[in-house]
Amino acid sequence: MKKMLAALLAASMMVTMAYAKDYTPGSTEVYAPGDTIELEYDDFEGDTGVVPSEVEFTSDNFTISTKRITKGSDMIKSIAFDDKDEVVVITLKSDVTESITSDDKANVVISELTVKSKKSIREDGTEILGRNDTFSYGNGSKIELRVGYDKKSYSLDRDNDFPLTIADGDTIYVEWEGDSYGMVSIDFDSYAYAYGRAYEGDENIYGFDTDVDTDLFRTYPDADIMGMNFRVDTSMDLELYTDYNEDAYIYRYSNGKLTSSNLKWDEDLWAWTGKISSNTSYIISDIRLKSVSSSSESETASASTGGSSSSSSTPIINYNPDTGANDVMGLASALALVSIAAAGALVIRKK
Repeated sequence: MKKMLAALLAASMMVTMAYAKDYTPGSTEVYAPGDTIELEYDDFEGDTGVVPSEVEFTSDNFTISTKRITKGSDMIKSIAFDDKDEVVVITLKSDVTESITSDDKANVVISELTVKSKKSIREDGTEILGRNDTFSYGNGSKIELRVGYDKKSYSLDRDNDFPLTIADGDTIYVEWEGDSYGMVSIDFDSYAYAYGRAYEGDENIYGFDTDVDTDLFRTYPDADIMGMNFRVDTSMDLELYTDYNEDAYIYRYSNGKLTSSNLKWDEDLWAWTGKISSNTSYIISDIRLKSVSSSSESETASASTGGSSSSSSTPIINYNPDTGANDVMGLASALALVSIAAAGALVIRKK
């Protein structure tokens, strides 16, 4: 078992955001389950050319009129406008377990994707967009995606751990060969380590990223927040390191909700420890976070603590009870980072 000082993470412990990927026709890129793919206004073309750059490419002005999926519809979660970034976003389902080899062809094919204008828009007395004008992706081109994980084959040795290193944002699909069983040790980009047994003939997924739902930044602007998202499909012991050591506040994050984590502080390892056996997301914060809940949840929380339920933002999630952590860590830098990110978002969209 590895032991490392969490101070080594100080330089690299940053607030991160999830970014969507672009689509390039003919690309051999493999898109992982859960990825989002952005299509911009000038990817769509009609009889009058591409969508006018002067018109906001949002659901206020357009609707998706046709989305003909001829292959892999069960891998697509949604196709919809993202009005904030003025793009059409293809969101892939995250619970897909598919392996992709170098010879595999596209397993998701959108044969036609068309948007239609909702209204006529004029500029300087000239109509630049007519009502019911239609624009198709690539002027009718297909969108072909390879969705899954690159499969790799590795050999087990029952007398030695097999080491794997997973970079932030990567996922690998492993088919095990060699001995009948062996131990696997995984370095998740130095943020965490995991250990578990693998068996010959098994196929396992190991993945990791530090993305954070951007809604959490808006909800908790004073917190320094980081995500730890693990993608595994087998039981493993986990060691997780943070900048704040035993004073960190760590929560499970699922379906937009924060709950208490199952991790415990280990003084000997100087790490948070526990077990994972499936896709698991943690949120790490320097201050205690409150959960914005429904009125019924607030009342339940209030009744259990003896407090008032007048506020919709109720501290139904407390700090990790095993640590005795407190709120004196100092002011977080997240607010400044969010401000910088917001300023960057104001750059001109159109090329």
